[in-house]
Amino acid sequence: MARIVTLTTDFGTTDGYVAAMKGVILSEVHDCQLVDVSHSVPPQQIRAAAYICGQALPMFPSDALHIVVVDPGVGSRRRILLAESACGLVMAPDNGFLSLLSQFIELGACRSVENRKWFRVSVSRSFHGRDIFAPVACQLLLGGRLEEVGPIVNDAATCSWPQQHVTALSCRGEVIHIDHFGNLITNISFNEKHEGGTVRVTDYKQPIRLIQNYAQGEEGEVTALWGSGQYLEIVVKNGHAARQLDAAIGLQVELDKSQ
Repeated sequence: MARIVTLTTDFGTTDGYVAAMKGVILSEVHDCQLVDVSHSVPPQQIRAAAYICGQALPMFPSDALHIVVVDPGVGSRRRILLAESACGLVMAPDNGFLSLLSQFIELGACRSVENRKWFRVSVSRSFHGRDIFAPVACQLLLGGRLEEVGPIVNDAATCSWPQQHVTALSCRGEVIHIDHFGNLITNISFNEKHEGGTVRVTDYKQPIRLIQNYAQGEEGEVTALWGSGQYLEIVVKNGHAARQLDAAIGLQVELDKSQ
């Protein structure tokens, strides 16, 4: 296995939580390459984590190891899972995250992480990232076999992903993520039938024009485009669409093909 480990959490960077996880890994695997995907996932928001990981993880080699700790159920009886994929192993809480990630990445066999010999000697109830995820990653990087992690499971928790509704003249969806720039990313995915048209947003009276790139918008104008992930985004040139529209996750969006 390559010594590439990615970290995705909702820990933020104000406190030392991320550093503690990195310290555990680097104490055992000195030449490990640690990559921060994001530590700004909104707290407990596994859908946001799935979208962020769904865009980033496919860019990694097949022998990478991805740790995702966005865990509303830490300290409960929920399991920790390790799933195989074409872009490497993914270790995450059994809280529905993997089912959401599977919308972007095809996942293979999934194991329950149960080998306590691989955990830290003392496991806290509130910091499994440091006491379970990081030490288990070390063992895998040092040559531990997947069979030693724990048994294969077929009953991982599931979580529903909002579906787009497509007709001949429209496609309706909702905002699933707000990025660092304030762009509103929807679950409306691109296909050839979606060329052209206008976009409408709940409680925003004006139709929103569909443009090709950010530069085509007028300063302060609310526009829409197909983003790099091939999802419809509501954007404001040199502005912040979420603030300008007072928008939140779940905002209803429609691509209207009738005009």
